[in-house]
Amino acid sequence: KGLQLTLLSFNDIVKRASTSSNLAANTTLKELELNIIQPDASKVDDEGMAELAKVLRCNRGLETIDICMQMMTNVGRRSLLDSLRDNLTLRILKTTRRPFLIDPQEREDTSVRKDRMMLQSEIDKHMEWNKLYQRVMKNKRRIPVSAYPKLISKLGNKPLALYMYLKRH
Repeated sequence: KGLQLTLLSFNDIVKRASTSSNLAANTTLKELELNIIQPDASKVDDEGMAELAKVLRCNRGLETIDICMQMMTNVGRRSLLDSLRDNLTLRILKTTRRPFLIDPQEREDTSVRKDRMMLQSEIDKHMEWNKLYQRVMKNKRRIPVSAYPKLISKLGNKPLALYMYLKRH
């Protein structure tokens, strides 16, 4: 149910997993963790993140993804964020974890850090909306009428979630 990959290089790993396997249709794998041992600029793979984003649009099994921050730039984070519009099962997507071996003296550009934190914040909002959607879809009790305006407003942030909820109820 979980897969942890620790790599010297991330190049093409997600691309191979998404194009030559059924990762997009896999419902068994629940947790995916991607680590890199020795981060450097040559190992950044925003194309791999774009492939993972394609997987997330279709996948209905993954609940947790934790990716080392050095494996992508904010371009990769943006790809992942854009894919979340169509994903209702993911509950945790972390893109800001530091790698195992990193120079503690290394400094990140302030504007890049600000964008990274903003993108992760937007990702976190999608995770909260997914959790809300999952909670109300599992709820067997009647939802009080007074709660509907706020519920519909929150689900409206994810049109697919709102559509699926209204279709069922």
